[in-house]
Amino acid sequence: MLRGVVEPCVTALRREAAHGRAGGLSWAGLLRGALRADRDRHRPARLAAEIIFDRGLGDLFVVRTAGHAMGPEVIGSIEYGVDVLDCPLVVVLGHDSCGAVGAACAAPEDGMAPAGYIRDVVERGTPSVLAARAAGRVSTEEILAEHMGDIVDLSLYRSRLLAERVAAGQAAVVGLRYSLADGTARLVAARGLAMPVGSAL
Repeated sequence: MLRGVVEPCVTALRREAAHGRAGGLSWAGLLRGALRADRDRHRPARLAAEIIFDRGLGDLFVVRTAGHAMGPEVIGSIEYGVDVLDCPLVVVLGHDSCGAVGAACAAPEDGMAPAGYIRDVVERGTPSVLAARAAGRVSTEEILAEHMGDIVDLSLYRSRLLAERVAAGQAAVVGLRYSLADGTARLVAARGLAMPVGSAL
């Protein structure tokens, strides 16, 4: 069942990415415009998942958090999407220039942590930063991939429902790294989906 649902989506994403199309618009053009506008306002670029995956509003069930923080409300929302809405694919979507991962990289170096609940988001990303560095992976891209892989695994560890669906071949959890500059997505982690890590979509 999963293969029949997921593979056509992956094929469509690859086809559209190969042609640089998103509903007749250039992904790279949209992203360059978004980056330019956000840089002018001195904050990181953000893009709706519906634009990235060329879907209409309401076509995707999206749970958005800074740094992929996995509190109980996030796990519950993912379980709702998988169990009640029967969504077969959970995507952990990271992007370059991620402020949360950047802050988690800086915190151990300068010994400063942000105030308030932003500190909690940064602290949740710090183990991925330390594990990546201990393994000799020091580039921002490598650290982001490590963090996303950790989040994919954490989602399966914390949600028995999700883990059982993946084990039964009824769902998959993947981590994608999205490039804001050129609109490409690369697979960095996959559980329950037979695709090689590093595949471009």
